[in-house]
Amino acid sequence: MAARCSVRHAAMKLIPSMKADKIVAWGDSGDAEAEAVRNLALAVEQNYGKNAPLVADLFRTQIAAAMCFGLTVIILVIRVLGD
Repeated sequence: MAARCSVRHAAMKLIPSMKADKIVAWGDSGDAEAEAVRNLALAVEQNYGKNAPLVADLFRTQIAAAMCFGLTVIILVIRVLGD
């Protein structure tokens, strides 16, 4: 699972937040506060849309890894109690 995550997601990039230079540029260009807040909301929504498929794929991988780990623990317990 670790190898799969590393290979599959090495080229993908999460966008954690807004870059400050965009927000500063909005202020420097004379945008009103309401316009800057609108632009910020639109940019955050755009970043969320870009991140959503990657986050969903990471979630599925994490669930599969947790299930494999749980199965491994069950198998080990059965082996220990079976001896």
